[in-house]
Amino acid sequence: MATIVERRAKPSLLTVGDAAALLHVHTNTVRRWEGQGLIQAWRVGPRHDRRFLRSDVERLLEFGGALSGSSRPVIEIDSRRETA
Repeated sequence: MATIVERRAKPSLLTVGDAAALLHVHTNTVRRWEGQGLIQAWRVGPRHDRRFLRSDVERLLEFGGALSGSSRPVIEIDSRRETA
């Protein structure tokens, strides 16, 4: 009798190169955006390579699709915070 193994869907992790290709920017631009906090990187392996969630890259592409001359996405951020 065959056993069916149920696999959980793992989040799709992208390399710096994969993320850069989807965003149509240079790999260094993706690294810079990660350093600026525009996208979160996960460090994996002994070399601590960066990996990005596909959903985060797609969100950045959706909301920051228009790039300015500085190779930085143009994103409107509401900086107002609620205070108690």
